Amino acid sequence: MSSNSEYTIEEIRPLIAKYAEHRAGGFSKESFPDCDYRTIESHLNNNPDLQPEKELVLKAEREGRMEWEQIGKDLAKGTIQGNATSYIFNMKNRYGWADKQTIEQTNTHRITMTDDDGEQINPENTDL
Repeated sequence: MSSNSEYTIEEIRPLIAKYAEHRAGGFSKESFPDCDYRTIESHLNNNPDLQPEKELVLKAEREGRMEWEQIGKDLAKGTIQGNATSYIFNMKNRYGWADKQTIEQTNTHRITMTDDDGEQINPENTDL
C-alpha cells in the first residue's frame, strides 16, 4: 500500500469506512490506528469524488458524540455506574465542555455638558 500521503481513491475508501466506524464508536480521530487521521481528512477535503464518504464521517462523528452523551445521561439516571468526575473531564477534553461561560463587557460613555448658550461646560470647574 502507498504511504499515507499517496493513497489512491480505491485505497483510501476502505480506510475512510473503517475510520467512520471508529468515530461512530466514540473514539478520537487521533486514536485511529490504520493511518493518520490528517491523511483521511486531507483526502475528504480535497477530493469532490469523496463527498459521500465525507458525509459518512460527519454522521459518524455525531453518532460518536451521541454515544458519549448517552453515557452521561445513563450516569445521571443511575442506570449505569461510573465515575462522574472522569466523565466530566472526558467531555471537557473531548468536546470543550466548560463549567461556566464568562462574558466580559466594557462600555465607554462620553457625556458633554453645555450651558444654555451651547457652550461646553467642564464638570471639574463647575458647582453643580
